Amino acid sequence: MRVIVAIDGTSGTRDLLAAVAARPWTKDSEFMVLHVLEGLPTDVITQVLESGRLKKLKDKYENCTKSMVDSAAAFLSEHLPVYHAVHKVLTSGRVVETIVRIATDWSADMIVVGCHHRGLAEKLFMGSVAEGLISYAPCSVEILRPETTLGRGHASGATQTIASQDAQ
Repeated sequence: MRVIVAIDGTSGTRDLLAAVAARPWTKDSEFMVLHVLEGLPTDVITQVLESGRLKKLKDKYENCTKSMVDSAAAFLSEHLPVYHAVHKVLTSGRVVETIVRIATDWSADMIVVGCHHRGLAEKLFMGSVAEGLISYAPCSVEILRPETTLGRGHASGATQTIASQDAQ
């Protein structure tokens, strides 16, 4: 089974990785830790261009996200049995489109992604990335939310599946 673990670097990332690592996977399973760099907001780009610091800011942003992907892949490698391959991908583009393209190109069987709990209105709707993946992914999608965001406890690694879509 080929599993993409799409991460965003928020506080729920570690719980997402722990939930993936805790599952019983088949011996032939391999994993891809994926982070998609989305473009900077236009107002930030304008300010930075005017100050001549765009390249430094871009390099710093890329280094931080590379470090995040490296750490996430290392976590999975440490917590999964040794026979599971863990790949790292850091790329840029529109998040949903890029994840869908990579899932298609890599022949992924599943995408696992986290979801945030931000307020009452958002309880009724999934985030745009999660919703987009459910709609367009060429494979199964599982969306996990850390239990700590539900107010039910503070156990690290506890997650709740809030949506699961099997490829048709």
